[in-house]
Amino acid sequence: MPDKSAYTLFNPTPDDQMRAFAPDRPTKITGPTTVDAGHFQIETDIFNYTYDRRNDQRITTKSSLWFDPTLKLGLTNDIDAEVTLTPYLKSRASDQRSGDSTQAEGIGDTVLRLKINLEGNDGGDFALAVLPYVKLPTAAANLGNNQLEAGILLPMTYALGSDFTVAYQTSVNWLKDNFDNGLHWDFQNTLTLGHPVLERASVFVELFHEIGIDKGARSIITADLAAAYLLTDNLQIDAGVNFGITRAAPDTNIYVGIALRL
Repeated sequence: MPDKSAYTLFNPTPDDQMRAFAPDRPTKITGPTTVDAGHFQIETDIFNYTYDRRNDQRITTKSSLWFDPTLKLGLTNDIDAEVTLTPYLKSRASDQRSGDSTQAEGIGDTVLRLKINLEGNDGGDFALAVLPYVKLPTAAANLGNNQLEAGILLPMTYALGSDFTVAYQTSVNWLKDNFDNGLHWDFQNTLTLGHPVLERASVFVELFHEIGIDKGARSIITADLAAAYLLTDNLQIDAGVNFGITRAAPDTNIYVGIALRL
């Protein structure tokens, strides 16, 4: 394995030394692999739709967005900077008892992250990274909570053999309370199993759990399916569906997306 420590944003990694394309899409887990130094990557939903009816509040919610790009820039061989934007989001909520409804549309929140690979960036059976992030409250009225939030993610992957890969991510978040203006701790854990099919495709099954230390908070659990296909060594298309297991989780979330490395 060549020494790539000298490569930076201003001294890019040569194309023939770049690692295999490894976008974070399509699962909920953020992969531990960073973008090579001096290179750019974009990952985005083309379309994302969420539907929820089975909840304690008896509110039916439908939300959709077209494109929510995550822009990534390799700073060093093991660090990249990332920003996620949501240029347009539309949401409609209807009270199942009264029939009253409200609708909102506009830009969403902005998320800034720094991915720091700690192990396995350029090979090996195990990889690990740490990602601090901050969410800026840029969303239009009734599309966000108007609160600065932050957290830290710890994703890891392990090659099981027979081309199976297991990924696990735990995160600790500092989020706005549901019923007041305070903040509370929130914990998320995700477990994903992936396997290649055909020559350039991969499929994934995933289990996600979230619980916050907040008044009235309930566990959010989803079971997720996803698939990705490499059109070229630097271009991926993908799709997935997430199913809510608990009442606090959205009933269904479907999405189609793309990832491109330059």
